[in-house]
Amino acid sequence: MLDEDKEYPQFAATIAQRSISDIVDMFRRSGWKCRKSSWFEYEAECDWAELALFEDGEVVIHGEMLLVEENGLKVMDLFTKNEFIFSAEFYDEYGKLLSEFKSTGT
Repeated sequence: MLDEDKEYPQFAATIAQRSISDIVDMFRRSGWKCRKSSWFEYEAECDWAELALFEDGEVVIHGEMLLVEENGLKVMDLFTKNEFIFSAEFYDEYGKLLSEFKSTGT
């Protein structure tokens, strides 16, 4: 659980051609805690990240992540193993873009 009084680096991603339930299931199978946070949104969390998920044509994922450049790669590895087509971005705690990635799937 992250300390709500601190600013953390940010992870953001979009996933095409998959439903939000596919992505929530992937997180759950990987040991993340997931819950519905509103009619159309979910939250996924683990010891080092708290992410919000919603659909807007594509599935959008964003939130705070410790060691974003290391842990973000772990999340992207999950996306790749599940053959998701995605783009992802890592930001520092001040909002500066650190890295961008795009996948075409398999």
